[in-house]
Amino acid sequence: MVGLSGIFILNKKKVWNFKEGSQVLNNPERGFYVQIDSKDNHKFKKLKDENVRLALLAFDIEKYKNGAIGQEKLYELEEALKKSRESNISIIFRAAYGFHEASVEPKDISIVCGHIKEISKVLNKYADTINVVQAGFLGDYGEWHHSIFLQGTEEKMKESRLQILKAWEENLDNAIEVAVRRPRFIREAQTANILSGRLAFHNDALLSTESDMGTYDDKNYTREEELEWCSKNLIEVSNGGEMPKLGELSTPENADKEFQNMHITYLNMKYNAEILKQWETEEYKNLSAKDYVENHLGYRIYVKKFSIDGLITQRKINKTGIPMEFEIVNTGYATLPSKYKIFLIIKTDSMMYMSKLENPEIYGISNDESVVLKNNIILPNEVSTGKKVSIGIKVSQSYEEEVEENCISFAGETGKFESGVNLLFDLTLKNYGEIEVYR
Repeated sequence: MVGLSGIFILNKKKVWNFKEGSQVLNNPERGFYVQIDSKDNHKFKKLKDENVRLALLAFDIEKYKNGAIGQEKLYELEEALKKSRESNISIIFRAAYGFHEASVEPKDISIVCGHIKEISKVLNKYADTINVVQAGFLGDYGEWHHSIFLQGTEEKMKESRLQILKAWEENLDNAIEVAVRRPRFIREAQTANILSGRLAFHNDALLSTESDMGTYDDKNYTREEELEWCSKNLIEVSNGGEMPKLGELSTPENADKEFQNMHITYLNMKYNAEILKQWETEEYKNLSAKDYVENHLGYRIYVKKFSIDGLITQRKINKTGIPMEFEIVNTGYATLPSKYKIFLIIKTDSMMYMSKLENPEIYGISNDESVVLKNNIILPNEVSTGKKVSIGIKVSQSYEEEVEENCISFAGETGKFESGVNLLFDLTLKNYGEIEVYR
């Protein structure tokens, strides 16, 4: 290890700066996803072996359009969710009355709402595993087009859309977000005060046409204005989609720009194959375009700067604490999900100590924005002169999380990722307030 040391006299800060690395990270709840039918839960193991962290779980209820879904089919859903949890794969969920064209829906929308109630009871048990629920049900593939409930006057169609979203709001765990197919549908729901703060956006025609096949259909907004609206209003939710074809909009430069505006978290791995193959051959910002985009799907966090107080006393070491600051940068397109907490870790040879780093602004940054986290590190009494202490940061849904795959690895050049902890540096206390810092 390289030693970074100094005698800290006077009340000056000692500062170290770090750079972002280019490595592809296998972090949870972000990246390329693969679609799986709920009856094929055995496929989760294969996806885990392939380092896939997201799956779109397709729940086909075409056979149940005339009544309740019932326990057998719901058990199939629960078993699939169990397998996804065991495989550490997060779920994008969608239900539909057939994942094909010319799907046949129930004759009464109240049956659809009843199905949402049944399904929600299962989904709520696995809220920690679910990344987002796509509103689904209506139309071909559950994508809200070619539906008997989306015909007639605009007011009648809006009533159907809001009825579905209201059913999700009334039955789904408050921690779970719901994604709809167009930004206009989000604005409708916002006006009706439905699913406030929980509505996301999935564009399944990304980068294909000027209107992306009707996604941007609001006459009051141009495409650029829609993307600007997404940039300002869909910051802390999980947005994504799929890219159906190559074209002038699917260049790496334009994709990067639009994905920043969309705060995009996930992309279809298989359906996007033609574009991804093309991106593999193109260089963008010193990487293949595919690797660059993959790196920036969702969040991508690293420590840019670390500083430590310049005057070390015995009182600071054991009582008031040694002031430290970490500048955290998120270069990803999307924000860190708020379910993930940040813990400062102090490790000795025999023990590990934790304190929570709290700054709500960490959940609002993306696209190379940063925030400073501060903490006074109180070293354990067992730490004596000459003994090494390791300092790190753990990001997970709970401090008790022991599965490394469920913890978030940093993208910077600092330290290493070990047992779910991003180890940043080591401290060694020396005589007369001298402290030695190693990386």
